[in-house]
Amino acid sequence: MSYSYVNESRGQVIFSSLLSGALQIPSRPLSELLTHGQLHEIAFQVESLTAADVMNLPAGQRDLLLAKINDVVSSAKETLEFASERFLQLMLTRGIFLPKQDYKEIVVPAIVWAFEKKFVVRLGKESLRDALEEAAFDSRGDAHEVLMEEFIKFLKRADLEDKEGWYLHAIREVIQSLMANPACTESSPELKAAFRVNRIQRSRAA
Repeated sequence: MSYSYVNESRGQVIFSSLLSGALQIPSRPLSELLTHGQLHEIAFQVESLTAADVMNLPAGQRDLLLAKINDVVSSAKETLEFASERFLQLMLTRGIFLPKQDYKEIVVPAIVWAFEKKFVVRLGKESLRDALEEAAFDSRGDAHEVLMEEFIKFLKRADLEDKEGWYLHAIREVIQSLMANPACTESSPELKAAFRVNRIQRSRAA
């Protein structure tokens, strides 16, 4: 068993223990958690909210949640990796009613963590790839536009030639969800082209 695998497993155990502890403690108001709570506690609270709930939070609390995104992506602490992953994952799906610029602050780092950031044992995070796929289909209006714009930017800078089948499949799933979404009322040449190229590359890799 490799050191990296043991290290990751240990991190998962730590996060699970923290989450179990949070479940056993009476829930504190989000306002208190945003000022004095730990990230895993905030993530647990956000998990209980719907996208409409997040949109209807007081403006100051929404801004503090977005500020936590900046804290997450700038932190180098391995002990926060799993809580950070969960928080980003939740904000992707709970933030789909936020104003365009606010949602962009979530989507940009989420794409990096999903597909581009190198972690100890792998490239990107599967949970965030799944959340991007979910948000790509459920989003409407500004949120769908942000997801399309930022994913197209990612595709333009991504080098897909040497990527494995699972990676190409994950990209294809997000593109399909974006295009299948009823909010996709205008054709996107970039997504169409990426979908075709991705399909060809996957067939070659098979």
